[in-house]
Amino acid sequence: MPLEDMLIGLLENNLAWLLLALLVVILILKSVKIVPQSEQHVIERFGRLRAVLGPGINMIVPFIDHVAHKISILERQLPTASQDAITRDNVLVQVDTSVFYRITDAGKDRLPHPQRGQRNLNHRGGHRAGRDRQNGLGRGAGQPQPIDHHN
Repeated sequence: MPLEDMLIGLLENNLAWLLLALLVVILILKSVKIVPQSEQHVIERFGRLRAVLGPGINMIVPFIDHVAHKISILERQLPTASQDAITRDNVLVQVDTSVFYRITDAGKDRLPHPQRGQRNLNHRGGHRAGRDRQNGLGRGAGQPQPIDHHN
């Protein structure tokens, strides 16, 4: 029984220190965010954009800041689209397009719902690419232009 009494005595005397150590460990674990090389994390504080974390080890304020979105910065491709068109010299042509895009500024590309975000971004990019394709038919081949989803 003396062993049990000794353990109870240690816990009673050091319980505050053990709880403090546990709190410090939890704070450190919550404040350190490791971002993979192919992603950027959008950090919000009380629902407002605070920062965009780049790849590597980052620190945030625990329990106040949170990762709102995890955005891949890898190049992506939209599904290939095909469209028939009549050129200025009345020739029927079939145009196949392939659109590649990459998010360069994750802070400007925040989307309202993370589960639907990728689909919405592809949808916006597809509409923009289709509009640009239709505007470009008949003008000849030009240099590829970057797509700006914010206009």
